[in-house]
Amino acid sequence: MSKISEFPYTQVLIEQCPTCKICCNDHVYEGISGYNTINAIINKEIPDDLIKRLVIHRVPKSKIDKHAKSLLHFPKKNILKNLTKIENGYYEFLAFPDLNAKCIFCGDKGCAYPKVKCFDCVIFPFYFEDGKFLYYDWCPETKLVESDPKLGDYYYKQTLKSTNEYAKYSKKHKDQYFRDLKKIKEKYNLKVIEI
Repeated sequence: MSKISEFPYTQVLIEQCPTCKICCNDHVYEGISGYNTINAIINKEIPDDLIKRLVIHRVPKSKIDKHAKSLLHFPKKNILKNLTKIENGYYEFLAFPDLNAKCIFCGDKGCAYPKVKCFDCVIFPFYFEDGKFLYYDWCPETKLVESDPKLGDYYYKQTLKSTNEYAKYSKKHKDQYFRDLKKIKEKYNLKVIEI
């Protein structure tokens, strides 16, 4: 039985996002996947042809903060450090590749796998950059946020909540992430990108 439901914030906070597809159908930037995605792969909930398109980010300890900041995964501290254990001076993460194409999980009606979205998708269009809260103003939903301060406050609080839940969930599954990613890497012969 899948434990995806343990991580309650895997749905995008913004209701329109699953069907808008402006982001998903355009250039998709790389993003780190949490244990929810790895667990879904182990439980055979994602087709093999999609899994084979994922990659591994291999990050030396000396560059882990810089990498987290480049991916906007740095609310107040580096949340990537919660995901997995370090081995021989390196962290390894399951990642969506930088694609000049639509997201590999994008279906006809939006996200085909909403419960296994990576952290970027969970909080999009809102991000954290070294303690700063940011959002992308070209997203249709953020136009509403700009016009309604209460809605902006709501999304800010929800994004903080989602980030905290993600950090707790990740820390809880740190050992499984490390162990299961090794299995996935070997089984699917995933490309390793040295950071």
